[in-house]
Amino acid sequence: INFTHQVAIMTDAGLSLRHAVEVVKKQAKPGPFRNLLNEIQEDLTGGESFAEAISKHPQAFSVMYRKMVEAGERSGKLETILNQLLRHMEKRRTLRRTIIRASIYPAVVLLFSICILMGIQYVILPMIVNTKVSSGPISGLVATVNILLKICIGGPIVIFVLSKIAKQSHSGKYAVDLLKLRIPVAGRIIRKAALVRFTRMLGTLIQAGISIVEALKLTRDACGNEVIAKKIEIASESVKTGTSLLEPLRDQHIIDSAVVDMIEVGEETGKLDQTLLKAADYYEEEVETMISYMMSLLEPTLIVLICLFVGYMIIVIWGSISAAMH
Repeated sequence: INFTHQVAIMTDAGLSLRHAVEVVKKQAKPGPFRNLLNEIQEDLTGGESFAEAISKHPQAFSVMYRKMVEAGERSGKLETILNQLLRHMEKRRTLRRTIIRASIYPAVVLLFSICILMGIQYVILPMIVNTKVSSGPISGLVATVNILLKICIGGPIVIFVLSKIAKQSHSGKYAVDLLKLRIPVAGRIIRKAALVRFTRMLGTLIQAGISIVEALKLTRDACGNEVIAKKIEIASESVKTGTSLLEPLRDQHIIDSAVVDMIEVGEETGKLDQTLLKAADYYEEEVETMISYMMSLLEPTLIVLICLFVGYMIIVIWGSISAAMH
């Protein structure tokens, strides 16, 4: 993002692309990215186009990035394309940060809960079980803590391993992504986030002058969900036959009816790219709102569950102590 931003500013100011890359390279710290910029600068000096130079580094520049740069150079609007790319990447980064920020709280609470359970299991309960206070309820508490530990530690590991194994095949990846979409609340957020990527990327590519068919193909690979990607692929096949983009989007139920109406207006007015970008903003706002609602519900729920367990533990231990004293 910083590289694209700096190159866009310097080329806007009239500096040649080769000199712009050279300036960015001088500012970069020694390391892999500086070496990459050095190779790009050498290729530009050797007469290659920017698109050709960056295509040698797919680990750093995505297919979308390379295609848009190629379209920009072909149309003579590279500066405009770089600014469009910059806005697209910044929006994607903002969405990713929103999702990561929302995931931090439940992750910390889960880690804290595991630490509490381990402390109970390996410190507190052994002290009680080895005394005359030990009783049936205490044995039940030990079994409960064991089960909770297995769920908290083993559950995520098992889910992670199974999903990795399933994703080795296309059908397995499709099944995993379908399951993600079926998760209550979180599934809707995952779907909306995928639609943000789809609409923003498609709008940006069309704005760059790339054909709808090719734009749909690139978007299919970048939406991040095989279920939605399959629907996009079917829509792409329909568009190839000369069908309007609107019909396959509506038939495949890829996006909401309200957004379909927005796209219809965009097609009629010849401003499809702008309409898709507005749709992306609409979905992004919905994702942020849904995450906010989910967090406002999740935080007190997790606290109540922890309090209930601690209360249960105190009652069991206190009851066992009272019974032993009598």
